[in-house]
Amino acid sequence: MLFDSMPEKNTLTWTVTVQCLVQNGDSNNALLLFNQMQNEGAVPDSVTYINMLSAFSDQDSLVQGKIFHALLIPGLGKKDIELNNALLNMYSKCGSLETAESIFNGMVERSVISWNAMIYAYVQHEQNHSAIQLFTDMVSQNEAPDRVTFLSVLSACAQETGPQSFRVLEKAMDVHSMVVHYGMETDVVLGNTLILVYGKHKALQDAQGVFESLSDRNVVSWNIIIVEKVQDRKASEILSQMLEEGVMPNRNTITSILTACKHSSLLTFGKDTHARISVSMYGLDTVTGNRLIDMYLNCGSVSCAQEVFNCLLDRDIIIWTQMIGGYVNWRQNKLALNLFDRMQQESLGMDRVTLICILSACASCSALAKGKSLHACISGSGLEHDVAVGNALLNMYGKCGNMREAHTFFSQMAVTDVVSWSSMIANYAQHGHSKNALQVFDEMQHQNVVPDQITFLSVLSAFSHAGRVVEGCYWFRYMKQSLGIEPTLDHYNCMINLLGRAGMLTEAEEMIRDMPFEADIITWMTLLGASRFHVDVVRGEQYAREAFRLNPLDPAPYVMLSNIYFSAGREEQAVKVITEMKEMGMGQGKFCSFIQIGGKVHKFYDNDFSHPQREQIHSELQLLTRRLVEANDTYSKILLLKNDEFRQNLLNHGEKWALAFGIISTPLGTTLVISKDSEICFDCHTFIKLVSQITGREIILKDLRQSHYIHDGVCSCGDLW
Repeated sequence: MLFDSMPEKNTLTWTVTVQCLVQNGDSNNALLLFNQMQNEGAVPDSVTYINMLSAFSDQDSLVQGKIFHALLIPGLGKKDIELNNALLNMYSKCGSLETAESIFNGMVERSVISWNAMIYAYVQHEQNHSAIQLFTDMVSQNEAPDRVTFLSVLSACAQETGPQSFRVLEKAMDVHSMVVHYGMETDVVLGNTLILVYGKHKALQDAQGVFESLSDRNVVSWNIIIVEKVQDRKASEILSQMLEEGVMPNRNTITSILTACKHSSLLTFGKDTHARISVSMYGLDTVTGNRLIDMYLNCGSVSCAQEVFNCLLDRDIIIWTQMIGGYVNWRQNKLALNLFDRMQQESLGMDRVTLICILSACASCSALAKGKSLHACISGSGLEHDVAVGNALLNMYGKCGNMREAHTFFSQMAVTDVVSWSSMIANYAQHGHSKNALQVFDEMQHQNVVPDQITFLSVLSAFSHAGRVVEGCYWFRYMKQSLGIEPTLDHYNCMINLLGRAGMLTEAEEMIRDMPFEADIITWMTLLGASRFHVDVVRGEQYAREAFRLNPLDPAPYVMLSNIYFSAGREEQAVKVITEMKEMGMGQGKFCSFIQIGGKVHKFYDNDFSHPQREQIHSELQLLTRRLVEANDTYSKILLLKNDEFRQNLLNHGEKWALAFGIISTPLGTTLVISKDSEICFDCHTFIKLVSQITGREIILKDLRQSHYIHDGVCSCGDLW
């Protein structure tokens, strides 16, 4: 090193060498050299200290930075602007914003660099309102801002998009006027930042105006305006204009556009971008592939996302997890499980995000065996002690109906949070164990865990199943008045379910009139369920009309109204409703039930007899029906219906065939899990309950609205769904 061979060294040569090391990112050697400088009797000056302070730029170096500050204090004056600026920068970069503020406020004299450093510090620490306010103070004290000032305060304006967004937009417009006043309107970087600010605050005309005023637009300018124009469907025009003007899009153009496409209405533009730019110009690398998959999944095109995934040659664990998560989000859980198996075959392992995604898939399709094997696989790895992974395991056991395992795992969790407690309450409530759910809620309060919105959904559901109206109403009020949690429509629907189950339909109707939301289809379906339970035909017809108004093509209200008529013994009207439903193109032949046996999913459509084991299934159904008639007089009445077609249609529902197939395909005592893509009818619900009683089977049936956990003739829904 040339410095070491110098016969004489002075403060200047030491300082220049320290500066070179710092600028090259070699802070450790800079610090060693500074210590050597002092050991050899050289006296550091303010420039030396300024250079050394710039070497401390993260939280790990805060302590060392404080040591240097202490060395400076004896000779540091409040008028030493450059040293104070260096300290201010150092504390900001090291994460000590309060100390930076203290230094700034203690400065008797400040330069524009001082103001810029403090404004930038606020922006870096996401204190955007403070940054904007400090800029206002700076201007009021007649300190002239420069280019750096404008860039910092505009960055703050771009990030501050909360409830006071309109006021921030006004401030940004003031800053824009000052940019023009100081003759900086042609600065392309300032112009790009202004476009970004206006775009973030939905002032698209102003953004377009700045863009058009820039005489020296660069690719960054085009990228920003294209992304901001995605939402008003004009991005395609801007992209075409960009290409016509000979500006070549870069990778940021592609990734920015694809990231902005987050809704099905933007799918066409996303596909157009994919076709015109990404592959033809740059090839399908990992980054572009990641953005394409994300875009297609956000827009609801799972098949296109899968095509991109299959085309990628270099797939890392993030890409695999992204695709698995996409399948789970769009309820294609079987595909998620299959893809996970492929991932394991390629020896990629899994991280916590992958594990959480695949456990969610197991929970949704009741793949208990798979979930257990995953739990066994991570035992001892430490992953099971991660609270998010633990919550996913807890949810999986609960959704798969294994409450014993869920309870054991919950009691052994090393770390729990509000999600853990809420999940356990929900698991018990969904299984009809309201007493256990409310006991967990009591224990949660004793442990000083504050419940959240999700907790109260499960708690209100538990009170509903337990028929504890007074307590449910108390906690509904407590949630808002004592905890400040505003009830959502889901909370109101829980309360309507609570009142409906208790036969308080008038009170439920009053709640609908008073709530600050428009009743949705779930609201009216909840009341339809209560009407069936209490055999209130008049109200059932009224609620059905409201449901038809909201969604005329939803078959669920028709099925429920038919169930109400059936419960009231009005067979002809029940048949008429189903006939009308079929005439409107909502025939029950479309409905499908699923059961997984031996790792294979078997589908059973209503009135479909194409299964290869149809004869054995039909024979088992006949046997079960005879046993039910012998054991239960109530069910025998269903078989005495006058309408032969309607009676036969009931006997050929897919969930009955799935149940019979499960019984003949599994050992005695095996829990059967059946999924249905529509709502279960009254007859099938009764049939499955009685079959559980005569066969000793535990049966889990997941329909479009909820999960039914059935054992010994009793359903967790309390016969109200």
